[in-house]
Amino acid sequence: MRTGIAVADADGLAAVSARAIAARLGRSAMALYRRDRRLPALAGALRTR
Repeated sequence: MRTGIAVADADGLAAVSARAIAARLGRSAMALYRRDRRLPALAGALRTR
């Protein structure tokens, strides 16, 4: 979740995507979908910021 918030802080909320987060982590976007079931929680956390 911290990485998604870092993307939003650096590039704006519109820039937050699984692909952008995965790129920061050195992974593929599909790896995030398979491994991290918290992606919906990230969207909620960003909306409350």
